[in-house]
Amino acid sequence: SEILNSGNAEAKNDLPTLSGSLAGSDCLEFILQQHKPLGCSVEESLASEADGSKYVFVAEVKEDGIAQKAGIEVGDVIVQLSGTFDEVLNVAGLGLDKM
Repeated sequence: SEILNSGNAEAKNDLPTLSGSLAGSDCLEFILQQHKPLGCSVEESLASEADGSKYVFVAEVKEDGIAQKAGIEVGDVIVQLSGTFDEVLNVAGLGLDKM
């Protein structure tokens, strides 16, 4: 598989704490081993969070794509991103325009 779902709290990068309506949600880590399109699209939530967070969630998952094979589902929230595989950035609540 090209994506690993570790799902553990001892991941290389600490996952951010979610706030507001997402507080207490489970976090899973998906690591892409090769640079290929994931096969999913995202949208920014319209929900108003008390702290002003603007969460970005998976809006569509391509059938038989890498995202689907890894277990990524519509509604999953994006909390970290890496464009270079060297650095992971916490993006939870930043909104689509800052990702």
